[in-house]
Amino acid sequence: MTEISVLIATRNGGDILRRTLQGYVDLDDQNTQWELIIVDNNSDDDETPQIIKEFQAKLPLIALHQPEPGKNCALNLGLASISSRRAVLSDDDAVPHDGFLKAWLDAFNRHPNADVFGASVIPSFDEPIPEWMSKHKPKFEELYARREGVPEGPIGADEIYGPNMAVRRKVFDEGMRFAEDIGPSFDQKNYAMGSETEFCQRAQAAGYKLVFARGPIVSHLVRHHQVQPDFISGRSYRLGKGAALKHWKSGMLKPRGKSLLRTLASAAKYQVKLLPLRLKKLSPDPLVRFCANWDSQFLRGYREEALDLKRQYFSSPQKGV
Repeated sequence: MTEISVLIATRNGGDILRRTLQGYVDLDDQNTQWELIIVDNNSDDDETPQIIKEFQAKLPLIALHQPEPGKNCALNLGLASISSRRAVLSDDDAVPHDGFLKAWLDAFNRHPNADVFGASVIPSFDEPIPEWMSKHKPKFEELYARREGVPEGPIGADEIYGPNMAVRRKVFDEGMRFAEDIGPSFDQKNYAMGSETEFCQRAQAAGYKLVFARGPIVSHLVRHHQVQPDFISGRSYRLGKGAALKHWKSGMLKPRGKSLLRTLASAAKYQVKLLPLRLKKLSPDPLVRFCANWDSQFLRGYREEALDLKRQYFSSPQKGV
């Protein structure tokens, strides 16, 4: 009987996927009865399908293909193939530490009343980063899903991150799925981020219990391009878009009618928020500049997504002007 399932979605994973799968091969708890489900989200390189096929000979690997764009579409497809009562969800750039599977089994047993779990994530940089960045770790939670030093026990929905989370299968059996209008998608460069948080918020609202388990650990691989300014700005922007989408769905962000005065007031308020951030971008302190740029990109993403949602709302035939 399968004790635990691991589900990963990938697209053009290449060498990163190879490093991750090799991490599962190298685990010291291979006596565990487990399965690894890999969903290829329509990779258009030659390498990824070959890597998956190669590791089918080394791992209890089930390979699936999802042509529809979106990581969450791929995950939702994979859910149907889970044969155990415990599902670990991870990423193709998250390498498990020794004892990973046993640590997850222990966590499920320690918290029999918990339904959704978060666990430890340690960023692992492919190359050295600036000293100030290493010291302060600015926004490492949002950028690299860092989860270090979090105490064991009940946790908020926004504290569970995609590289290392788990869900009891009963949650999926009772109808919970990942929202397919949020999260990474190969057909959208500036997609709204925050899909795990959105899932956990709905799970919590439905009465499921959320817990953090310190034992299971993954190293989250951080590549050269992921420490560059363009990547950091883009991630903040997409997080802002995701925050607006979540607020819209929850009712925190509401349409308030269309008028020139309201539009001008909203634009002015936005510029007032940006002014101190523009000044901070001139600081000689790289940490101050980093945070100012992060906050300004987040605001931009939030505002643009909010405006787009409102435009869609008022253009709907059912809503009118």
